[in-house]
Amino acid sequence: MYMEQAPGPVTRINGKEYLYFAGTSYYNLHSHPEVIAAARQAMEMYGMNSATTRNGYGTTPLLASLEKEAAAFFGTEQAVCVASGYLTSMAGLGGMMHLNPFDIIFADQYAHYSIQMAANALRIETVTFLHRDPADLEQKLRKHLKLRQRPVLVTDGIFAVYGDVAPLPQYLDILEPYDGWIWIDDAHASGVGGKTGKGTLEYYNMQSDRVYTGSTLSKAFGGFGGIVIGGREFIQHIIGDPAMNGASLVPVPALAAAKKGIELLSNHPEWRDMLSDNAGYLKTGLRKMGVDLNDSPAPIAAFTPDNESRMASIQKELMKKGIAIQHIRYIGTPPAGALRIVVFSTHTQDQIDYLLNTLKTTL
Repeated sequence: MYMEQAPGPVTRINGKEYLYFAGTSYYNLHSHPEVIAAARQAMEMYGMNSATTRNGYGTTPLLASLEKEAAAFFGTEQAVCVASGYLTSMAGLGGMMHLNPFDIIFADQYAHYSIQMAANALRIETVTFLHRDPADLEQKLRKHLKLRQRPVLVTDGIFAVYGDVAPLPQYLDILEPYDGWIWIDDAHASGVGGKTGKGTLEYYNMQSDRVYTGSTLSKAFGGFGGIVIGGREFIQHIIGDPAMNGASLVPVPALAAAKKGIELLSNHPEWRDMLSDNAGYLKTGLRKMGVDLNDSPAPIAAFTPDNESRMASIQKELMKKGIAIQHIRYIGTPPAGALRIVVFSTHTQDQIDYLLNTLKTTL
């Protein structure tokens, strides 16, 4: 299938317009006029890319201002942009290793592919614990942690498919006697979780110098690239890493789009309320149909009815009636996958009602 225009509540796919409940442009910033204008203006000024690394001559005023804007949004000392959200875990874990080395990794069994890849790249022992299961984590720590080893736990903040949230407070309590750290891929929580959109830590109203975070600029913020946030010393380790010396930067239009997206989201807190209201309205409607959903605040609703052929049939029937949702096979789903619905702040109640009423006739 081909998406033939920017993602939005209504999007053209293969020549036909659909109500679109299948992406992660949570605030439609990817098509916002001010975001597009900022990207165009930046490209005219700087070109497509600086064509060198940030440690050569590649650091533009635009890159520096984006990182400053991101640090201010998340309330941290500093931030660093990396080539994609997929690479933030590799950059972040590398920075943590430089700052204070760890000896063993404990990974949620459904941690994102990028987290698993980053853990493997470090070539140290990695132990998997059951998804969102503090008791199993504690058992695995006792079984595998050797004397004087320092552990790091790696997990998503909000998990991509079902929108469930990692139990960070319990993890921190369990890790404290071991002087352990946590790395969070907060891609789906940034801009969404917490009172001001700072992510999973804010959702739990907690602060900790033992939790490190990376995210993406390609979802809530309307741009592209990865962002790692934290203290100055931590970020400087990442900037000085060989991977940064050898990697091209995010294209200029995407940097400008992300910066403008962060500014807009900061200046429009009502958008987060609209997203939360829409998520609640969607999930309430689905539960009334008997769909079993978790209590996550994420604007994501996923479920697995019957079997693979049934899911494919439901998705196809919805497409016939002008609605696009996902039949997704991803880490954390059963082998047959799951039906996944994502709502935006800009969906109207009538659009959500049409989805719910149409889905009701197909379940």
